Amino acid sequence: MKNVVCLGHSSELRETKEFIKGVLKIPEVKISLFVTPHSKEIKKEFQDKIDFILPPVFKNDEFESIYNNNYNLTYEQIESFRATQLKVEHYFHRYQINRGLASYRYFVALGFWLNFFEKNDIKLVFSTEIEHGRLFDSIALDVAKSKKIAIYNINLISGNKNDTLYTLNSYNDVKENFLNIKEIKEYENGGGISDYIKTLAKDKANYQAGMKTPFRYFFDTQIKTLSRILIHSLSTHKIQYLYECRKNQFLRVPKFEIAKQARFIKKLKKLYDYLSVKPNFNEDKKIIYYSLHMEPEASIIPRAVLNSQLFIIKMLSHALPKDYVIYVKEHPDQFFIYENNKGFLCNINHYRDLSFYWQLKQIPNVKIIDINTSSLQLVKNSKAVSTIAGTVLLEAVLLKKPILIFGKNLSVLELLKESFTICSQNEVNFALEKIKQGFNPEYKDLNQILDEYCFTKSDLTQNKKFLLNIFKYCLKI
Repeated sequence: MKNVVCLGHSSELRETKEFIKGVLKIPEVKISLFVTPHSKEIKKEFQDKIDFILPPVFKNDEFESIYNNNYNLTYEQIESFRATQLKVEHYFHRYQINRGLASYRYFVALGFWLNFFEKNDIKLVFSTEIEHGRLFDSIALDVAKSKKIAIYNINLISGNKNDTLYTLNSYNDVKENFLNIKEIKEYENGGGISDYIKTLAKDKANYQAGMKTPFRYFFDTQIKTLSRILIHSLSTHKIQYLYECRKNQFLRVPKFEIAKQARFIKKLKKLYDYLSVKPNFNEDKKIIYYSLHMEPEASIIPRAVLNSQLFIIKMLSHALPKDYVIYVKEHPDQFFIYENNKGFLCNINHYRDLSFYWQLKQIPNVKIIDINTSSLQLVKNSKAVSTIAGTVLLEAVLLKKPILIFGKNLSVLELLKESFTICSQNEVNFALEKIKQGFNPEYKDLNQILDEYCFTKSDLTQNKKFLLNIFKYCLKI
């Protein structure tokens, strides 16, 4: 009997049920634990077939009932999972300042997962979401890895408003992290990848930075929050405590926090506008374009080994040939994602503030570029494109530009023979020297790599059995 764990299954309820039914039909396979936002509905139908069904999000008073355990957690184990602790506490810091509470919840959950994997003979962990540092993903994945259990996860590598590009990754094998899934792909008319590539350039060309409904955003963040701000400022600590107890939310963004951070982001955007310049392609002939990631983001922590973007830009500057300049442009979501996702406003000043841009300005040969400049325009006029991971790398490859990838095992474009996957300063030096000498990649293996390793969200939605086929494929590896 193969006992399996399925993490982060956030599809629609009907699709989740179909996936579970498909897995249960596989001979000699048992789902020992299943994490899904539809946990209540899934429990009603499958409680007698799945041992543990956990929700990814829960209320404060539910935490103990879900993760409570009497596991004998040792200092040696705590020390061996320090990297895991960093990932989880970083995730918690997005929603709360109390580090002591974050550490407590991490240690409780660490005991739960160590206890679970020791008591259950798990053969496979299958995760359908990228790792974020949550209690149910980073800890479970790292503990399973320490037990040498096979781990496979679906990894997002590129996305736009039309579609998303995914790969299947092995969490265990560093050398062969990306898995060839060509044998299980069942496309019609060439599949979703070719359609995704066609819309990519058009989507970027038409993009305009800014809020779509600025007045509605102002009303939601500054007007609707006024009563809560007033109550909070006039309340005693006891009243605030009783209010938080009544709310009983595990990761909550208070309305007074939304108002404060919305004002902070507005000031930060004004500072960026003051510091940034419009690109001068006539004067700057030799450009290395670095595309900033939004922070906080899963590509930065927990998945990237080197997650300091300032340090990466300094590495580039240190190796920069004479007459070259580094163009750095902020990710538009750093200023505008909050219109549709106000949760990102919480503690945002801990990830970007005035000092970040001050430090960026201190790095030699760096120009901060106007946020309204098209990234496609910057790619076209650059000698090379660099970043940790993301869609801009694919844009650069399609335009036959050299790419420097600083995120190990984060982008399938690392498999390209002519890409530069950076793991040290010496590798930056080598890449920029080669670019200086006129290196012009052709990327003849691009179509083969995309065909063999990638699939799209459209592929998942159009072929209802696609996800189940991926799971079955993982069982056979």
